[in-house]
Amino acid sequence: MKSIKDEHTFEGLDFLDVYDDEGEFLKSRDLRVTFTKEWCNDGIGHYEFWGSKGYDSGNNYWEIDNIEWDKSQWTDAENKVIEEYINCHLEELIEEIIETL
Repeated sequence: MKSIKDEHTFEGLDFLDVYDDEGEFLKSRDLRVTFTKEWCNDGIGHYEFWGSKGYDSGNNYWEIDNIEWDKSQWTDAENKVIEEYINCHLEELIEEIIETL
């Protein structure tokens, strides 16, 4: 199947909150990511088993890959935190993306 580039915004992630020098909360930053999505199916189609013919239509699902963001909008330290967060919460983030597709 063909892969399609798409975008998603994770709104107000706690670890991206911005504070001033006195520790006062200023704003919550959003993280806009791009990713590759592919519509997949795990079925095998037509088959024959011991003379019985059948058809396995399988399940349709989205496969999400290559989650990226514009690193130029963030400091090196922020990019490191974002990368660690994405790696640790990848399944949850993918579920959030899929809910919007």
